[in-house]
Amino acid sequence: MDQERSPFWLDIGSYFTSRPLSKSLEGRLAADTDWGLIEFRAYQNSFTNKTTDNIPAMGSVFPIDFGYDLETTVAQLSDTISINNQNDLRLGVEYRYSSLSGAEAGTKVGNEYDMLAAGSAVWDYRILPKLTLTNAFRMDSLLVPSVKSPSLAEAPASAARHYIEPSFNSRIRYDAGDLGTFGLNAARGIQLPALFDFAPTTMLGPVAVINNPSLAPSTTINVGLNYSHSIKPLNGTLSVALFAQRTSDMLGTPFASNYSFTPPASLTMFPKNYNRVDDAGGEIRLEGKTDFNLHWDLSYAMAAVRDPDKSSMINFQRQTPVNTVIGGFEYMLGPVEFSAHARWQSHYQDIAADFSTFQLRNVKIKDFVTLNARVGWKIDKHFALSLSGQQLGDSRLRETSGLRIDRRIIAGLTAGF
Repeated sequence: MDQERSPFWLDIGSYFTSRPLSKSLEGRLAADTDWGLIEFRAYQNSFTNKTTDNIPAMGSVFPIDFGYDLETTVAQLSDTISINNQNDLRLGVEYRYSSLSGAEAGTKVGNEYDMLAAGSAVWDYRILPKLTLTNAFRMDSLLVPSVKSPSLAEAPASAARHYIEPSFNSRIRYDAGDLGTFGLNAARGIQLPALFDFAPTTMLGPVAVINNPSLAPSTTINVGLNYSHSIKPLNGTLSVALFAQRTSDMLGTPFASNYSFTPPASLTMFPKNYNRVDDAGGEIRLEGKTDFNLHWDLSYAMAAVRDPDKSSMINFQRQTPVNTVIGGFEYMLGPVEFSAHARWQSHYQDIAADFSTFQLRNVKIKDFVTLNARVGWKIDKHFALSLSGQQLGDSRLRETSGLRIDRRIIAGLTAGF
């Protein structure tokens, strides 16, 4: 159970006071039988949130008073079977029930639910001692019933939806000995719309939410190539990963750029799918360990994104940093441990809400460096002291268009018995 009060970044580009309450309960049962390793797992997550604030805009003050309750119950059953010394099989089924209710200024404005059933299979095939193949497949069936608007009796009910979507992940791995290890993978992933996106046409105070009956799941096709090779003079490893992927019907959000403002004080929100987005990139990583307990690592990652929808303020090409460099070390000196890591990221473009016009504006985020460090001292086998510094390079670093990140110094005492 977790209760907090914090500034919540809403997708329209601003912070609102939020007081979320989270609760979760999970149970798991496993049995090793003649039919394989059978596991049953069930859990329930509950999330209650209330957002209140007064937003000065257009010469007036707009009160925000919206809350919602989201509950998700999931039951999963799986069986892992070792067929022989070359083949392992894992079969699974899953059921999920989610419900969402919303309230505006204490008045109930919506209640909806969805149900998901899924089946999955994973097959591990050791073709040769150094050649392995893994195939995973999953089929999701999502049912969303039709819902009437509680605030607009004349509005038509939202359309019932039934999505059946397959996803898979296949990977082949070959250990070539001194030449290194090679891996090739291909995958199809899906993102199903959230319950918020299925809301019927309704009114939330001055905000109109319009139901979109043509909303579709988002799909991603990904291919990747991996290679790793040990470097004996450095007592280290070189790893290289390349990928390319295409995401179709990328899901938007009713709180992002899919809204329109009608003066003096009316907002219309409309969830929708974006166009196709393509991206490609890779990462190269070098790490090693010395004879005097120094472990170091250095990596460079690049991501090139192509988003053809230039008219939207939400543009993944502009809003994705292209280059990232990460490096650091860990050093043990008897009972004392030192570690530090630095990360550099290239510039990108973010968005922020301009409440003088109720429009989004572009914000350029310059390239920046974050630096974290830690020193720990193991007093004895039961107690350890630590001192950590987060964001040491700048006392108030701008990483997004939102709040700046403060420097933090954290001291800790750990006891283990």
